[in-house]
Amino acid sequence: MLLTPAPDTETSLHIGGRAVPNLCVMKQASGVPCPGCGLTRSVVAAANADWAASTSHHRIGILVLVYLLLQSLTRFAWLSLPSLRKELARYCRVLDLSLVPILILIFINWIPTLLGVLTAPTAL
Repeated sequence: MLLTPAPDTETSLHIGGRAVPNLCVMKQASGVPCPGCGLTRSVVAAANADWAASTSHHRIGILVLVYLLLQSLTRFAWLSLPSLRKELARYCRVLDLSLVPILILIFINWIPTLLGVLTAPTAL
């Protein structure tokens, strides 16, 4: 909730008007984006209902936001409704297991990005 999307001319996020630096170690070290590059910006854009920007930063961002919201609601309900914990535990397990296909989708999404970087002509 503290993060805000940056203006269109920048690729970073802001906290209280200050830019957040790019912290992707893989991209800084090798120049190749990691599978999650752009995911935070995508989730922030989706949380601000900017669907086009969200999918342009990372195609899985909206799905990750939905997953995070469902996890938050389920865990909050588990904490606040002790009498329903047994029933909610089943949903918590389903949500936990659903992280595996999301991670697989993130890596599948990375393949075209990786191929585009590796096959791009290099400047001499």
